[in-house]
Amino acid sequence: MRLITESSELTEAFEDLITHYDNFYCCVAWAGAPKSFKAGRLLLKHSSKIKKAIVGLHFYQTHPEFISTFIDNESIRFFMETHGVFHDKIYLFSNSAKDWCAIIGSSNFTKGGFENNSECNVIISDADEKGKNIYKSLIQRIDRAYKNALQFTDEMLGDYEDCYTRQMGKRESLGSIVKTKKRDFDSSELTLMPWDEYCALLRKMDRIKTCIDVLTEIQSIFKVNKSYSDVDTEDRKNIAGFVGPNSIFAFFGTTKRNHRFGRLIEDNDKGLSKVVDLIPSHGDISFEQYKKYINFFKDKWDAPLATATRLLAMKRPDMFLCVNGKNRRLLAKYLNIPPSNLTLDNYWELVIVPIRQASWYNIKTPKEGKEYWPYRVALLDALIYEP
Repeated sequence: MRLITESSELTEAFEDLITHYDNFYCCVAWAGAPKSFKAGRLLLKHSSKIKKAIVGLHFYQTHPEFISTFIDNESIRFFMETHGVFHDKIYLFSNSAKDWCAIIGSSNFTKGGFENNSECNVIISDADEKGKNIYKSLIQRIDRAYKNALQFTDEMLGDYEDCYTRQMGKRESLGSIVKTKKRDFDSSELTLMPWDEYCALLRKMDRIKTCIDVLTEIQSIFKVNKSYSDVDTEDRKNIAGFVGPNSIFAFFGTTKRNHRFGRLIEDNDKGLSKVVDLIPSHGDISFEQYKKYINFFKDKWDAPLATATRLLAMKRPDMFLCVNGKNRRLLAKYLNIPPSNLTLDNYWELVIVPIRQASWYNIKTPKEGKEYWPYRVALLDALIYEP
């Protein structure tokens, strides 16, 4: 057994093993464009040695070039199951059950996993203690994954490429967040939920019709007014949730107790209108736009999470969720974070980043549940609201 902590050593080991063994097996969560890193080019060169390879697709991290390169190779399949992240990193090289070597650890088959990241792997072989049993277990693991995986079709690749492209833009705009504070999404119930399951849960909620009615009405107000300052006073109150508990606009949280905020609404404060207008009605929203938005609220209140996210969710229900005392606990449970950790400063990182990586968020406009699609993030409130 040997420990590998340097990327150069990992690539050298991969080159040595794939050159000297006749058979190659692997299970990896993600794979990169094969021509973009040395190990990928080595796999292309020795592709005839691939016996069984299984690659995961969660969060659209596997590069479409890897899929298209090997789409006709029946030995390579892709793990599409959405209940739980396929997270293996196994590279097995063998001539027989008595002559084999494997790399197991943290490295995905990507340029990052083999060259850029800080990774840790071990090399084990038939010479190690219980080598026979280890080999048997590895083969069983690979066979089981291969059985549950599928080959790609050209049609599937086209759909995947669309999702990958959208996700790539979000990864780039969120890169500084993800790189500085990397989160593990493996245990998150919310991010692993497929669209049909999400819709099925929404349909069971008594609140869902009223939620949709409120969001539809508010979106129509934004549509006919160029600026938040052009909206009449009553509609500004409805949008901001500055209403009594018996109003349907109290859905998604009421801000009635925040009297200072209420005065800004009633006085049609230009600063508030400016930051609401800063959030575009369509298209992507950058972290820089979000920072400018939240700075307005942070300058005026100590803990403005509910107030600030209420307006965000009303302006862009396809991208934001209102977080308040009535939904905070279950939201934290779905995202696998402590409820006390949520603040306006980390709302983007802890809530928006994982939601943007969710399977249900990134599919194309769906055939079913179309009434939920324009409001898909804000409607999480219907699932997690606790009276």
